Amino acid sequence: MSNSDHLVDRVYEWLLSQCSQRRFAKGQHLPAQPLAEELGVSASTIRKALLRAIDRGWVVQTDTGRPVIAVLPPRKKPSSVEFAPGENHFDIALRAVREKILRGSLSAGDSISARKLTEELQLSMPAVRQALEAIASAGLLHRQPRRGWRVTTLTVPELTDIFRLRLQLEPLIIRNAIQTITTEQLDELAEENSAMNRSLHEPSRYEARQADYHFHSTLAKVSGRRILAQTLDPLLQILFMNPGVRSARETFSEHAAILDSLRRRDLSGAVQHVRQHLRNSGSRYIKPETRRPAAG
Repeated sequence: MSNSDHLVDRVYEWLLSQCSQRRFAKGQHLPAQPLAEELGVSASTIRKALLRAIDRGWVVQTDTGRPVIAVLPPRKKPSSVEFAPGENHFDIALRAVREKILRGSLSAGDSISARKLTEELQLSMPAVRQALEAIASAGLLHRQPRRGWRVTTLTVPELTDIFRLRLQLEPLIIRNAIQTITTEQLDELAEENSAMNRSLHEPSRYEARQADYHFHSTLAKVSGRRILAQTLDPLLQILFMNPGVRSARETFSEHAAILDSLRRRDLSGAVQHVRQHLRNSGSRYIKPETRRPAAG
């Protein structure tokens, strides 16, 4: 058995375990990219594991191509720390907090107790504290003396600054990505983007945020401009913790226009589309009815 087949086996068993412990519900969509980021594996590995689940009958594919859970396996007693390829206590705590924020169970301004999180996740306190410090260093949390951490709330001037910076950075990224992005990378981004667009319902806030982040961060990574990518990434992360009110279909339709220009190697079109996309997104984040006061 090859290493890749062994990894697919491990991911399949992990998915089965998560379903047996009712992390996922019957009828729930299992999106490849967020699961890939959670486990630190490729999206293609997740898709192979899902195909195995489809073959075995507990996952089915809808008319729109989305894998959903058809049958839940019998419940199993959960272990203290769930298995995931390559994870340690720090990784699990880091992922758990980010996921809580992305899913909306923790909102901008909410407080986080390291002790409660340690008890909930059944992890070591040092690992949880280290994870919270790491998230805070990226600007997503801020420390409250003797009161734990609080999820960052962006002010209107801060949101404005983020979009001004993105309007400078992302056209530069596009200029390089158009030369370096492969057909395979374009196909994978287009497939993920189309899955969001053709959904019968709006994707969940978590799915939309994860897919939006993945789209922009992937273009930055494939551009080969390491400093630009490292500068953009924390801006994307902190922005998606403070969501705007755009329709997901609007967002992914605009992503499709950017990808189409990249595929045709149309530099001026790609730059124009990314600039318009950022202006549209910025106007929704900063519109008066979505403004919030600064935290603290």
